[in-house]
This record gives sequence, C-alpha cells and structure tokens, in this order.
Amino acid sequence: MSNQFFIRKAKVKVQLQMSDGITMQGNVFINIDSRVLDLMNSATTTFLPFESDDGAIHLLNKFEILRLTPLSHKR
Repeated sequence: MSNQFFIRKAKVKVQLQMSDGITMQGNVFINIDSRVLDLMNSATTTFLPFESDDGAIHLLNKFEILRLTPLSHKR
C-alpha cells in the first residue's frame, strides 16, 4: 500500500564543519534522485536534519555550515 505522504530519502554519510568551528560526522537525508549539492542549494530549505554517529537527530541551519564533505561514494 502506497502512502501519499511518504517521501523516499537516501541517507548519505558526511562530515560537517560548522561556523563555530565544530566538526561533526554523520548522515544527511536527501531525495532519492538528488545530490547533497541539491540539498545545500535548495531555496526552500533552511534547516536540514542531520543524524550524528551516536544516533541523535539535529536540525542544522544550512547557512551555518562552512564545509560539507560527502564521505560515501554514492552521492
């Protein structure tokens, strides 16, 4: 059964450097047919969900991210 509100996402392993100097490693979630670059360039998205390696979910302001490096080869 299909759910009209369900959007398939891909989990991509990344390393982030934030504007306050903190470096984090974990996962971001992108549309299944998108790239991480598309997520960062989206004009409609200001906050993005980030899953840290310990499983905690953070909502990050993408304008506070200085560097985002994909660690998985998929995206």
